[in-house]
Amino acid sequence: MAGVQFGERPLLQESSGVNSCAYSPDGKTFAAGLTSGGISVYTISDWQKIWTLRGHRYQVNNIAYSPDSTQIATGSDDKTVRLWDLETCAILRVFDHSDKITSVIYSPKGDQLASGSLDETIWLWDLKTGAGRILTSSVGRVRSIVYSPDGNQIGFGSHDTALGVMLLDVRTGMTVRCLLAHSRGVTSVVYSLRGNQLASGSLDHTVRLWDLKTGATIRILIGHSSGVMSVVYSPDGAQLASGSLDDTVRVWDMETGASRHILNGHLSGVNSIVYSPDGTQIASGSSDDTVRVWDIQTAVTRHALISHRDMVSSVVYSPDGAQLVSGSLDDTVRVWDVETGTAHYTLSGHAHGVYSVAYSPKGDQIASGGNYRYPYTSSYAIQLFDIKTGDGHTLYGHTDTVRSVAYAPDGALLVSGSWDKTVRLWDVETGAVRHILSGHSHFVNSVAYSPDGTQIASGSHDETILLWDAQTGAIRHILSGHSGAVTSVVYSSKGDQLVSGSEDSTVRLWDVETGTVCYTLNGH
Repeated sequence: MAGVQFGERPLLQESSGVNSCAYSPDGKTFAAGLTSGGISVYTISDWQKIWTLRGHRYQVNNIAYSPDSTQIATGSDDKTVRLWDLETCAILRVFDHSDKITSVIYSPKGDQLASGSLDETIWLWDLKTGAGRILTSSVGRVRSIVYSPDGNQIGFGSHDTALGVMLLDVRTGMTVRCLLAHSRGVTSVVYSLRGNQLASGSLDHTVRLWDLKTGATIRILIGHSSGVMSVVYSPDGAQLASGSLDDTVRVWDMETGASRHILNGHLSGVNSIVYSPDGTQIASGSSDDTVRVWDIQTAVTRHALISHRDMVSSVVYSPDGAQLVSGSLDDTVRVWDVETGTAHYTLSGHAHGVYSVAYSPKGDQIASGGNYRYPYTSSYAIQLFDIKTGDGHTLYGHTDTVRSVAYAPDGALLVSGSWDKTVRLWDVETGAVRHILSGHSHFVNSVAYSPDGTQIASGSHDETILLWDAQTGAIRHILSGHSGAVTSVVYSSKGDQLVSGSEDSTVRLWDVETGTVCYTLNGH
């Protein structure tokens, strides 16, 4: 079966690189900070995304939960620290530095927040009043900060090799101890559970364990082949995990210093790692746009959703709900088992991205439209795949990207919308074009069949929706009113109404028979 790959495991997929991730202390949610500036919040019970927090203008470098799990703090390249309420998604406070934020952390009591920056300062913020004070300055580009378990000290690592790891008194800002030994910048520091040891990760490829009473190095953990970006102790303190630019996560035994597991799977550097509160899982965020959740005992990916290598542009359930199909800009269509989360197979055949996928009503076929113009032709193709065998054939005709595909209710016909400004109606069995529907003056973004199969709707960049007679190809109605591109159209279950979404931030409900607007929904 050509173009099919078995046995793949899906992932938590993000639309941009994952710089930072954190579990809530109560073990109910998980947050990921993205290079796009967004923050994704998932429920751990089913790994569904419940919030996307937007406010930062540039990438999010750090995430920290408050001890009571009701808030998160985020630090960004936009030089700000933002405090978020997780019940309302509101921004509670914004704290400013004069350069990129590299680390944020709550005090153990949750009444204070510490932030470190490339501006060579560490600030302490009172969360009740919003007042801030500089704990220390001129200490090199701060990379990582951490509170001691009793909240009396802060440890930090700097890009300045000469400074190593510094321990500061929170009240006075005075240096308690300086730990020197790494040969390159320190990227991450973390206290042990009892507070008597500290671990530091460095660009020198090593992790060092320190005795905080003597300042001596207890052990050097060697194994990574590139810089260590993140280190974290397990909740019971028996293990330490480290994430590296060598694309791996390593799990170390704290008693022996031996490497228990090497977690392979990421396609790019690992920026952030975190243990689940029960210590059975590790989540890792990577520049490959994915979050992986690992089972510590087996060292395999435990929870997973999507494993595309680029943005997922379209997803659709099979008619019986047992499978899920996803199309991606990585040029593939993937078929997943909904219950197990595993990929049945990967359907290859596109290039330059898949923008739309559709299941046939009988569930025996998948259609996909994309951005690939076949060599020596002016045609952008639609792929039809047999769901059992993976075999398929290609529909040629569109002269620009195919943005949307939809089956007729009986599965005999397929409708497609394209950036060539046309809508095409295809005979699925023969591949012949029944109608070429011309009428839009700009890109066609979305198409839909009415439930009875007698009508087709198309939404366009020209800010209109056209309703077509599926039998004759004639225009029944031109629906005007949106002031921005129409990006989505869908019929009601009875077929008497149509809903449209637009870049004008509104949703409109239309009467299909008269072509008039029933409601305009504002609020987006």
